[in-house]
Amino acid sequence: MSFHPFILVSVFCALTVVPLSIRAEDARPLKTEYHESAVNGATAINYKRWDTFRNGKLIVKREERDLTRTGKFGQIDEIVFHDGQKILHFITILGKRSCFFHPQGGFTVLQSDSDGDGRFDRIVISDAKEQMVDSFSIGPDGHIVPTPDAELKKLQDIMKQGAEAMKNFDKR
Repeated sequence: MSFHPFILVSVFCALTVVPLSIRAEDARPLKTEYHESAVNGATAINYKRWDTFRNGKLIVKREERDLTRTGKFGQIDEIVFHDGQKILHFITILGKRSCFFHPQGGFTVLQSDSDGDGRFDRIVISDAKEQMVDSFSIGPDGHIVPTPDAELKKLQDIMKQGAEAMKNFDKR
């Protein structure tokens, strides 16, 4: 068997993400699919993609491209979706990071620095009624990680209880 330097290599796998801190009966795991393509020996762009789903709907897509064809992934795109619509797009090209907001349907996208270190580490998406619909953490490397379902439900319940308490407070 001879090796051909222009063979396209493609890898696809599905991963399930379940944090250890969540009780098994509460967790409905997120599903992540991974795809990788490369052309060996050619000057093509190497490519990696992760698609993460909650309840069967795409919520985060991460793509990495080897723009300089040196094996270093110089372009990283992370796109946050809600109900099938792109609402937030982070792009890093050769170390320079930008963010695009795509407001649709009355959604609010909040980036926050929850620990005060000067770096955004959380994304929260709220609907037109100011109810939290999704949440993500942003790692020190910029990687966006969806909040697991059980933890998201707890955060939504806490936010709803807080909003109810404030409504009653305002009536006094």
